[in-house]
Amino acid sequence: MNDPVRTENSRLLALVAAYLTHTPAAISPGDVHALAEEFLLDPAEAFRLLLAARLGLDLDIPRDRSLYQSRLRPSVRLLDPAPFREDPYAALLASLRSGGGRITLEEGNLAAMELFPCGCMQKQPDGRVTQPLGFFESAFSYPSLRDGGREWMSLHPNEIATVLPHARAARGRVLCLGLGLGYYAYHASLSPQVQSVLIAERDPEILDLFTRLLLPRFPGRDKLRFYLGDAFDCLAAFSPAEYDVVYADLWHDVADGLPLYRRLKAMERPGPRYQYWIGDTLERYLQGDV
Repeated sequence: MNDPVRTENSRLLALVAAYLTHTPAAISPGDVHALAEEFLLDPAEAFRLLLAARLGLDLDIPRDRSLYQSRLRPSVRLLDPAPFREDPYAALLASLRSGGGRITLEEGNLAAMELFPCGCMQKQPDGRVTQPLGFFESAFSYPSLRDGGREWMSLHPNEIATVLPHARAARGRVLCLGLGLGYYAYHASLSPQVQSVLIAERDPEILDLFTRLLLPRFPGRDKLRFYLGDAFDCLAAFSPAEYDVVYADLWHDVADGLPLYRRLKAMERPGPRYQYWIGDTLERYLQGDV
């Protein structure tokens, strides 16, 4: 990849990351509707133009206009909340809440017009990297597993978008490294192509909450077994011949994920198919694309 492309990748992703970190809900429904009415735009295009301004892009400058047209505009989508809300596991957890300990099951919220990642980074043939982004026109709530008040795992739309394809691809005997809220385990266990799922989880409080509150509601719970302990120890303890798929979801984001991902990749052995949560995004960083 030539340096100008990588520079543009890094520039846009840095601008978006700063916005997501500090002001993800800075654009209001009123702002979007006013701009859409004034210039006869659809709400999605009005939102994109407001986002470009918030990111500091000047569309009168050719470089910024090109960045907007070729990268930002196709990446930002107005999403329908129905598929996320109607996901069978999300629907199952919708009314469940559990508090009182270090690990709690609570409600997370997205404001109307709040921007969020919704998918893994994608690399185009010319080297351009884009991050799929989405927003809803109305407020959206989702189950959130919190560790000491910090959101650790959830059924945020991005989790559904990035985990579900892996769960649907599960086959045979599956080793799942990391339990979280059990979203991967739920969908994998529903598949007639999956024989068994062994889940490695090191936190006894997370495992206790799951087995007490969530597991009884799993139609495919008879396929699930559990390993209480470190995921790396679990991976090293079993022969690769015992599994057809190994799925890892041990990190919260890219920052803590990269070192864990590198370590897991070094432990791969012939036999199983290895899959990683946000693996495509992690590869973009490892390959120096951003």
